Amino acid sequence: MSEQTIITHAMRYTESLFANDHSGHDAGHTIRVYHNALQLADTEPECNRLVISLAALLHDADDHKIFHTENNKNARSFLEKQQVDAMQIEQICEVINGVSFSKNKGIRPKTLEGKIVQDADRLDAQAGIWQRNATILWNNFLLN
Repeated sequence: MSEQTIITHAMRYTESLFANDHSGHDAGHTIRVYHNALQLADTEPECNRLVISLAALLHDADDHKIFHTENNKNARSFLEKQQVDAMQIEQICEVINGVSFSKNKGIRPKTLEGKIVQDADRLDAQAGIWQRNATILWNNFLLN
């Protein structure tokens, strides 16, 4: 199976996984993190883009605030069905485990791929905060 096919399947899997989620960890967030991660990866030619792509797309597939899974069960199951190499599955899961802000406060991932995906996730979170603050400021401006 081609890498692009696996990535396309991961996008569809994410969309189905978060179809009814309204916690902010929805498919839209995941796709934004994926695109952020690819932009960051463009500046790091030595990184593994497949690991980054799949980790970004699956980074919330086992989020402890939404799912009650262990050992990245959702991500691993998906990756195994796509026949991703066992070593790459471990790399992807290591990256996923380093992304969570609530679990990893102040801890930076050890791998370049982990740093890229963590930064991509944080960029999307910051954008949401900036958007909310801009809306509040604009509404206050309109009311005055």
